[in-house]
Amino acid sequence: MKSRTRTVQDVVKVVEELDKILAFDNKLISLKNHEDAASFACGDGPVSVSGGKYDSEREKDDLKLLYRAYVTDALSGGRMEEHKLAALNQLKNIFGLGKREAESITLDITSKVYRKRLAQAVSSGDLEFSDSKAAFLQNLCEELHFDPQKATAIHEEIYRQKLQQCAADGVLSDEDVKALTRLRVMLCIPQHTIDAAHSDICGSLFEKVVSS
Repeated sequence: MKSRTRTVQDVVKVVEELDKILAFDNKLISLKNHEDAASFACGDGPVSVSGGKYDSEREKDDLKLLYRAYVTDALSGGRMEEHKLAALNQLKNIFGLGKREAESITLDITSKVYRKRLAQAVSSGDLEFSDSKAAFLQNLCEELHFDPQKATAIHEEIYRQKLQQCAADGVLSDEDVKALTRLRVMLCIPQHTIDAAHSDICGSLFEKVVSS
């Protein structure tokens, strides 16, 4: 996984090995919860690397790399299935990752997938011609188990980048305004956010011109 020349097949193999660990963990959990658990060997229960060779910050970086690979694979189809979400939570516990660590990795990858699916929806016209753009975006968040507030922040960032591109030459043409309005409507960006972006970006350009 650390190799710069790693292939898709390498990632697939890693995910297969992690699935074996999860299956083994599930078997131990079933033994722990078995009605005859008292007659089994003591200590049956979920596995964990805590207390072992990987229970250090240096070695934990390797575990984060494996966790990232599993998240990436789970989202490879453009959505997060419930059983994969449960598997990730289980893997987090096995690896002894903190909630914040796991969420940071998941957020990073999910944000990229959200941007990709959003771009596809815009280019295909699916978002623009949907009956309810808000419902379309909400459904996309639900499919990815993505925080709508994080999605809103991405929408704002996309708008600001577009505005900066349009205003780079110091002018906002009628076509630029139409394109920005279209983007605002599609991404359901509130007017106060639009006003703040224009005040910041266009205001800075205006100030620069006046000062010079």
